[in-house]
Amino acid sequence: MKITFDREYLQGKVNLIKGITKVRTLLPICQTLLFDLSGKTISATDLEISAVTGLVNYEGGGKKIVIPAGTLSEILGNLSNQEVTFTRDGSDNVLKIEQGRVEIGLALFDPKDFPEVKILNAEEAFTLTGNDILRGIGKVLYAVSSDETRYVLTGMLMQVKGGQFQVCGTDGFRMAVLKKDIGDIPDSPQIIIPGRNVKILKELIENNDTVGVIINNEKVQFMTPRVTVILRTLSGAYPDYENVLFNAENDNLIFIARVQFLDCLKRMAPIATKTDPVRLTRTFNSGLTVRIESDKGYAQETIDCEFKNETPFDMEFNLKFLLDAVEHIEIDQIVVSYPDRYGVVVIDSGDYRCGIMPLRSGRTPLEQAADEKKKDESEGDDE
Repeated sequence: MKITFDREYLQGKVNLIKGITKVRTLLPICQTLLFDLSGKTISATDLEISAVTGLVNYEGGGKKIVIPAGTLSEILGNLSNQEVTFTRDGSDNVLKIEQGRVEIGLALFDPKDFPEVKILNAEEAFTLTGNDILRGIGKVLYAVSSDETRYVLTGMLMQVKGGQFQVCGTDGFRMAVLKKDIGDIPDSPQIIIPGRNVKILKELIENNDTVGVIINNEKVQFMTPRVTVILRTLSGAYPDYENVLFNAENDNLIFIARVQFLDCLKRMAPIATKTDPVRLTRTFNSGLTVRIESDKGYAQETIDCEFKNETPFDMEFNLKFLLDAVEHIEIDQIVVSYPDRYGVVVIDSGDYRCGIMPLRSGRTPLEQAADEKKKDESEGDDE
């Protein structure tokens, strides 16, 4: 076997998918790349996420070789921008990499040990833009949980429903949802993609890509002109984001200029610690006072806004949660919806909504919600 590659082209292909091989694993084969020289592809997999990219710009032929991804990338990165030749003699388990007077021998793995990468039927795909997918990821990924004890929340929900591309992230304290109209496309299953896999997917898709998407109950596949990515999904019951953020009718509304609110929250940040809440209080008909106190001192500011009715508003929040939500909003005016009693506060900006649980008495939102439920049950028993 003897094949000649354009070095810059080959390095681009290797670097495109090598991120998948960086996961810590007890299986060395998952840190390699499979070159299928007959099928003209390069594949990478860590068993949870797989990627396949086409390999067409070379001369020669051959079968399958499996090469350590990181080592190959470093070797190519240190060669000059000229053609590079791969040579393997018979059954020899060493790949000879040559360029000019440079010769490097690289030990190969057995192709039979490389996990099978199954590509779904492309005819079943619907189409999204790369911008739609990346925007969806960017809007909700910050809210995905890192707590492995609540495993299902460590993933991002994705589905097509009612002609909309929908994504959601939550950690049980806050929730972010984006709904994007995409036309007359059949509903898909509701799937949950592990957060780490979402981050890798984000690196493989570009804004101007036309992306074919296939969603089934076990996998989701994304196909761009450069790469095909297959992701394993998580099993489990995901929170009902429709009920939390979209079903409640509420006239307790605050209309706030996004830039003014965001700048105010940023001015609070130097005073805050992780445990110090920021307090939002209605002070007059068109004023909202934002105040924070900590061991560092205090900060207070009143910003202009508009309230739809006379319902009082006085709640405490995790400052970072508020900042994360407002920073991801694009429109000039946001609408804040709040309950008469304790409950989720919703920030609405059209196709994007965030829900944040307020703090109370130094207790976590989940503890507070449990207390509220017990209170309601107690009141029902009294009746």
